[in-house]
Amino acid sequence: MKKSTVFVVLLIFMALFSSAHAQFGEVVYEVEGMDEVSVQNVEYRTVDGTPFTMDVYYPPGMESISPAPVVILVNGARDSRVQPFVGVQPKDFDTSVSWARLIAASGLISVLYESEQPDDLIELVAYILENAESLKIDPNRIGTMANSSNGTAAISYIMQPERTYIRAAVFYYCDMITPDGQYNNSLNDFYENFPRQGDRGFYLTTELEPIEKLRRDLPVLVVRTSRHNGENPTIDHFVAEALERDAALTLINYNRGRHGFDYSQDNERSREIIEFTLEFLASNLDAG
Repeated sequence: MKKSTVFVVLLIFMALFSSAHAQFGEVVYEVEGMDEVSVQNVEYRTVDGTPFTMDVYYPPGMESISPAPVVILVNGARDSRVQPFVGVQPKDFDTSVSWARLIAASGLISVLYESEQPDDLIELVAYILENAESLKIDPNRIGTMANSSNGTAAISYIMQPERTYIRAAVFYYCDMITPDGQYNNSLNDFYENFPRQGDRGFYLTTELEPIEKLRRDLPVLVVRTSRHNGENPTIDHFVAEALERDAALTLINYNRGRHGFDYSQDNERSREIIEFTLEFLASNLDAG
């Protein structure tokens, strides 16, 4: 196994086990109105008789700003595998819920959702586009945010050239894929065989849509942490590819940050990055 592949495997292993305590950590940054956010649970698809739902978080006083942009917090996991391991579904992690409330209190609608198969994000966005009016969502102002191992599902979706309604994307300490597929096989192999070879893996990778190129019109924010995953070659390769193609990339290198800094490192630098993230989303989604 190549040295770089070992780094990827170690990174993903730590990412999975960091998720085991993710539910206990709320985001270390707050804004006024987070407790006033309203939540609507909506069924967005049914698979073999099993309903899958999304939680839509609305800003306080939504009636006066409708329709609003939306930020989808991407879930690239198989809930049926993660829930027994962690105790709750990813959309119900304290971290996930506090991010959704934080984004909503900042004036943007946010969405968390159940996931099990690779096309869940495709079906979710299709439902949002079809029901945008009743959901009070502007279908032309959609952003995504992904962390850790959820990054591959997000990149696969947003980099399709026809999806111009995706207007901004954020990646926190993510596993990243690129059009050349340099790390795709090692990521797929590990995801599909963790925790034991032959088991159905925790994360959705192998059946995701391939990407042919990086969109140059899409503003992307990448937050790279140096502690724990500073030697993550997938992030560095994505950044190099984005720069080579003159993509609209914003990179923050948190040189003292660790995987999960947004809920585990309560300091000024963490709060600055989170605040910048909210401003990045609001600016690129034209939030009023």
